[in-house]
Formats: sequence, structure tokens, C-alpha cells
Amino acid sequence: MYKELKKFKVKNQFSFSIDDSLEAVCNATATGSGIFLVYAVDGEEKELLMVGSTGTIQNDGTLKSKNGGLFDKIVNGHQFAKTGRNILGQHK
Repeated sequence: MYKELKKFKVKNQFSFSIDDSLEAVCNATATGSGIFLVYAVDGEEKELLMVGSTGTIQNDGTLKSKNGGLFDKIVNGHQFAKTGRNILGQHK
């Protein structure tokens, strides 16, 4: 599986901990489309937790951004039923 992920170009990344505001640390654009990977990092060990995406491939092969782009999908996307990811860290 990780071999397939190497096909994609990494444009940016950020780190996030339970004490951070996801909205404040997320540096994805509101007009961007593509995939995002979420890892749990413990020292030198990384575990892939989630692969997400946003945008639509058009009939002509172009990628159309959805409203809010990658930023909205990462920060406000639903996870664990209808709970937005942006408030998960507030429940310690």
C-alpha cells in the first residue's frame, strides 16, 4: 500500500497534537484538492491512521476543487459519526 502513496507529490505538511487547535495549525488551502494522510507519530514510529481526499476529477481529466478545499475537509470533515474533526481534540 505504501508503494502506491509514493506516486503522489507532497506539497505541504503540519504537525498536530491534542493540545493544538486543528484550525490554527492546518496549512492546507481553501482552494486545494487532492489527498491527505493522517499519521500517529510516536518518536521514530509512524502509523498511518487515515487517507482522505477532496475534489472531483472532471471528464476532461482536470481536478475541480470543492467548496472549502483541503482545509475544510481536514478541519471540518466528519469523523466518528457526525463529529467534526476540529472539535475532537477538545474532548480530553
